[in-house]
Amino acid sequence: MQLHNQYQNQVVCLSFNMDFDGGSEAPRASQLEDVRTFAVSRQARFTHIVSSDVDTAIYEKLNLASIPAVLVYGPDGKLSKRFDNESAQYGDGGFSYQDDIIPYVRALLELRKG
Repeated sequence: MQLHNQYQNQVVCLSFNMDFDGGSEAPRASQLEDVRTFAVSRQARFTHIVSSDVDTAIYEKLNLASIPAVLVYGPDGKLSKRFDNESAQYGDGGFSYQDDIIPYVRALLELRKG
């Protein structure tokens, strides 16, 4: 939320919920309500996507072992950096928005100005 609030006129933030286990043809209404409730409780006023693909398929498509993960795309629409802790690059605590993501996005925005 901090990234969105700080840079909402310069970046697009969205969340992607991948809790769908494939037990029905679409995510359950309760799952959609859970996402809505979470977003409202955190005052997360940006787009929230709920996947209708089975979670394991998404992990496979993204070559991702676990969440959280943050994908940062540049103005050209191409993946600029993926933040995850697959290689323990960010230590035991993992990456953080404050220390890793926001400075990276800030640097991208500065490059764009230059």
